[in-house]
Amino acid sequence: MRSITALFFLFCFLAPSALAQLRFGFYGRSCPRAESIVANVVANRFRRDRSITAALLRMQFHDCFVRGCDASLLIDPRSGRPSEKSTGPNASVRGYEIIDEAKRQLEAACPRTVSCADIVTLATRDSVALAGGPRFSVPTGRRDGLRSSPNDVNLPGPTIPVSASIQAFAAKGMNTNDMVTLIGGGHSVGSIHCSLFQDRLNDPAMDRTLNARLRNTCRSPNDPSVFLDQRTPFIVDNAIYGEIRRQRGEMKSITALFLLFCFLVPSALAQLKFAFYGPSCHRTGSIISSVVAERFRRDPSITAALLRMQFHDCFVTGCDASLLIDPRPGRPSEKSTGPNASVRGYEVIDEIKRQLEAVCPGIVSCADIVALATRDAIKLAGGPSFLIKTGRRDGLRSNPADVNLPGPTIPVSASIQAFAAKGMSVNDMVTLIGGGHSVGSIHCSLFQDRLNDPAMDRSLNAQLRNTCRAPNDPSVFLDQRTPFVVDNAIFGEMQRQRAVMRIDSNLAFDGATSGIVSSFAQSNSLFRQRFAQAMEKMGTIGVLTGRAGEIRRNCRVFNNGR
Repeated sequence: MRSITALFFLFCFLAPSALAQLRFGFYGRSCPRAESIVANVVANRFRRDRSITAALLRMQFHDCFVRGCDASLLIDPRSGRPSEKSTGPNASVRGYEIIDEAKRQLEAACPRTVSCADIVTLATRDSVALAGGPRFSVPTGRRDGLRSSPNDVNLPGPTIPVSASIQAFAAKGMNTNDMVTLIGGGHSVGSIHCSLFQDRLNDPAMDRTLNARLRNTCRSPNDPSVFLDQRTPFIVDNAIYGEIRRQRGEMKSITALFLLFCFLVPSALAQLKFAFYGPSCHRTGSIISSVVAERFRRDPSITAALLRMQFHDCFVTGCDASLLIDPRPGRPSEKSTGPNASVRGYEVIDEIKRQLEAVCPGIVSCADIVALATRDAIKLAGGPSFLIKTGRRDGLRSNPADVNLPGPTIPVSASIQAFAAKGMSVNDMVTLIGGGHSVGSIHCSLFQDRLNDPAMDRSLNAQLRNTCRAPNDPSVFLDQRTPFVVDNAIFGEMQRQRAVMRIDSNLAFDGATSGIVSSFAQSNSLFRQRFAQAMEKMGTIGVLTGRAGEIRRNCRVFNNGR
């Protein structure tokens, strides 16, 4: 759900005044392995204990909601000097040892560089993704606070009225949408001790079966705990909201919050979902995978073609398959514009659509076919495998006037703006450009400026000049090392001045992006993780769902034939 991704992103800031000094890739030069070290520590713990997501979410909430996201919660109390950690609401916060281990490894790699506040933020972000929640990038650059007093702690409790909760969140610059999303998201993987929800056991509105089960559990001594989400207790998802609607939630205030959620933030209940076609066309995934695999066996360059197709579609009017519409006499389309003249792979989409129409006509959208086919091609090319939600609808407009795609010589600052206009971060931009170019190719006519750049690697320059002497504007691979594999090799090539395209070269040396390039060059696992996240995110740009748009019978033509 896009709004939830944005709200978790917002959760990482809390203090708007800090935004100016936080930035993506903050540790790129000073500690390029920072994010990968944190991610590895969290992943190792998550494999042994999936409940750590709830612990880290609670830790970050309890830290940020006092004096801000400054790691003041982490300070141990000492004799005669209590701290936030020593107060009642924080007595059950756990997971500190994860932060300690990440800090230990970071101090060994780059002493006195990465703040504890950033470690908490990154660790929480990574644990949310591991628990099936949204994947998102966070800017870094937080500093650790110099005060930790129990007198500052005034956290909202489990029985707080909705009106008071709204006020508490508003005092931190958070709106009602943020409040409902963060409470529900945190409680989707949380647990609570019986002593904290005794009032709910006397509530006649609670589901009887659950009430009986909870009463039985709570008869045990030592104040046992129960999951707040009874359906998917280790997954960050929306299941808890349905439980609340059926009066199965343990915490009374959340029932009212869900009612607010239904009326105030319907956009958060996105209509894209996993296995959207399960009941209506269960063979969708297998048909698409089969067609893509058959083509990949004959032509591994199809991965680059499909990646480019999805990018060129999503970055115009959204991921609505508007790029697939054929131009007609007197009616040009996106496909007829210069930037799209070399897009290819349409026949793969056509063949998938033909087979799907044969088994479940009028069900699967062309927009979903593009997204799923690209995902499958990436995996076949050695890239990360990832799940994507479906339910996109096809657009009703394809106008060449809408096409304004970033070109191969675009400055980094302009590229950042172009991606930001689509809701994509600097990290997303570097990941998608590098990932796409790891298997792409380019015609000689489009990189003549680079051949005159004295900074380019001499050996590569000579090789490219020789190739480009041939007639008919030949093409060359953008990644000279592993041109058919979606991996991080191209980022190392960028740093060694072996990038073919101007934008790739600029990414490696621009202050806003060099750190990200460096971190990807050093860690293929980090690149794979970020690339999967960025592809999922790109696939949600401007999607049409519900009754918007249409489901085309032929991906090249609107259903009304126009």
